[in-house]
Amino acid sequence: MIDILKKQREFEQLVGVPIDTILEKERNEMSEMFIFKAIEELVETRREFPSVLNKWSKNNKDANTDRVKEEISDAFLFMSNLLLAWRISWEEFLTQVRITQQNNFTKIKERKMKEINEEILNVPGYVSCVGQGSINPKYIFVGLNPGQGITHGYKAWHDPESGSSKVLIPVLKDLKIHEDCYFTNLVKSTTVENEEPSEELIKFWGMHLGKEIATLMINNPEVKVITMGKAVRKSYHGDATIDHPATVLYKPDKINEFKHQIINACGLQSSLF
Repeated sequence: MIDILKKQREFEQLVGVPIDTILEKERNEMSEMFIFKAIEELVETRREFPSVLNKWSKNNKDANTDRVKEEISDAFLFMSNLLLAWRISWEEFLTQVRITQQNNFTKIKERKMKEINEEILNVPGYVSCVGQGSINPKYIFVGLNPGQGITHGYKAWHDPESGSSKVLIPVLKDLKIHEDCYFTNLVKSTTVENEEPSEELIKFWGMHLGKEIATLMINNPEVKVITMGKAVRKSYHGDATIDHPATVLYKPDKINEFKHQIINACGLQSSLF
């Protein structure tokens, strides 16, 4: 691509276009010309596609592939002139393309997560929302259930000062990975006296958890799913398992062991901590 841009600069110089001008007026006029020329080439491409909506080629049986490639190439070269006129390197352009792509994926993931959340909240009773955290996480932590005392729509990990969060969140912050994490539960509803959920309940909520994790993995296939506690591991096969942080609440001396479990589960280098 760098070679293509180099040749394109040479071409524009040969035809007398001041592609390297430092004058704002000339650069703006060039940019407008390049954009309109690119649009013209795309319109020409459009004429090749057979369609009842396309008065130019609605009677054509097939598009002329060679013509399509030719017109798209012309449009691409006119747009590449914009990079030259504005002194945008190919590396800078690709970086921005990746950022824009990531933003597009994030938007659709947020929309899908909202739809899953609405499905969950349509279930009668005291249920929690979808989990919370990064929509593009490196690590997904799956707990058992929201516990007792939740109200409809409560986020299971909303309060870092209560329950298991009092143990887990500080450790993740200490390891500097908290912003890369997402937290959710195997079961979205509370159980009587916080007892272990029944197989029927786990099966019912499993569909929603599956959708939730699948959404988080869109454009993010390297994410690690970490289950917390034996009960979760028994019902959902993640990439690694750690003790449930609730067990450390009553055994503070186990905090360093718990921290190293997270280091190993996340594939972090223990020598850095």
